Amino acid sequence: MSFKENLRHKLQADRLARQVIHSFGQRPLDGVPIIDKSAMRMLLETAGYTSRTERETEMFSPDFSGEKSEILVLDNELKVYDTTVSDVLVRKNPFTKEMLSIRNIRKILNDEDVVVSKGAETVRKVRRRYLEGLDLTYHREDIGALHADGVKALESIDTRAVVEILEMFAEILGLTHPPRPARLSDLEIYGWETLDHDQPAYGPVYIYGRHENTLRKFDHVLTSASMYKPDAYRALAQGKEEPELEGAAVFDDLRGKVLSLDRSRVTLDDW
Repeated sequence: MSFKENLRHKLQADRLARQVIHSFGQRPLDGVPIIDKSAMRMLLETAGYTSRTERETEMFSPDFSGEKSEILVLDNELKVYDTTVSDVLVRKNPFTKEMLSIRNIRKILNDEDVVVSKGAETVRKVRRRYLEGLDLTYHREDIGALHADGVKALESIDTRAVVEILEMFAEILGLTHPPRPARLSDLEIYGWETLDHDQPAYGPVYIYGRHENTLRKFDHVLTSASMYKPDAYRALAQGKEEPELEGAAVFDDLRGKVLSLDRSRVTLDDW
């Protein structure tokens, strides 16, 4: 696959992983988390895991062919077991006759001997395993192709493509969205998280207005007092400050910044 396609796969895996991890915070009245199984299933399928369902227990593994393997059970706990399928079934959904065994009861009550991860740790493990198998090395021509695609998308008012290319440049450069309270649905905003006199700051700022198809870069750095306020970004988007760059020149800037990096591979961050 091309670099762009591999990067697209990484971004998709990251979105799914974040979606699942976020769902751990969505708890009903009884306090038990209800994870986003659909997103987790998609992440596992994207990562090449094989599925197997027995006794109404949905299991995934990189390889079920061995006598013993790492087996993920797709439920609200998201535990990964280093054991056999039959052992997992005894622990998760035993037959009545299996529960007559003292040994099996001990297995059901205590699975610490075979559990290697659970919850958000499992999601991160699946994500990392998949990303390490992607070739995220890029060359000058790869960045040139991203630049050309971005300029073409902007000229043809292909909003979806512009947003995708911006996301790809942001991923390579380590740009982030502003703090969640300041995000605006009609603006795609990226910038660098920095420090100003040991206080959090944000900028320079790149803003793409979906409705107007306007792409601008501002050298403005927002202080900790303003970076959490959506009005600060709205003011920039509405022309309250002159942009440093506008239109295709923004993609020129992004291309130049990538090519000036002292690396040629997308960094795999841990979160």
